[in-house]
Amino acid sequence: MRKYNLFLMLAATFILYSCGPVYHTNYIYTPPKSKSGIDCITDCNKTRTYCEERQLDDLDRCKDRADRDYENCEYHRKEVQNSCLKRHKYSSKEYRDCLRDMDVSSSCYKANCEMNLKVCEAPFNNCYRICGGIVTEEKVCVSGCEELNRQ
Repeated sequence: MRKYNLFLMLAATFILYSCGPVYHTNYIYTPPKSKSGIDCITDCNKTRTYCEERQLDDLDRCKDRADRDYENCEYHRKEVQNSCLKRHKYSSKEYRDCLRDMDVSSSCYKANCEMNLKVCEAPFNNCYRICGGIVTEEKVCVSGCEELNRQ
């Protein structure tokens, strides 16, 4: 069942990304002219750095949890398999069934952990504007751009 769900998620992701162009937003920063505005932006940078460090900490915790969960799953899977094999060591059919069932139904997966720095962008951009700077957004096509040229 897990392999089927994984396949569905991958298929859905492929379909969503193949439906059209994918854009990335670049930001162009024009600093304020005043010294107080520049000092203000220094504080914005400190806040963004702190946000990014928190995201990195979250990523590390996620990876640690994923490793631990995977190891626990593997340990449990092997314990169940060994128990089944011991119970049926004198019956070759049940013994083979234990091996087959464990291969098919008890796969362990490691969670996918990603760092999301986008959560730090909007607060930084707002702070930058409040300080008197100008933030210009530039959308750039990074994937599926051929679709745009055909239209």
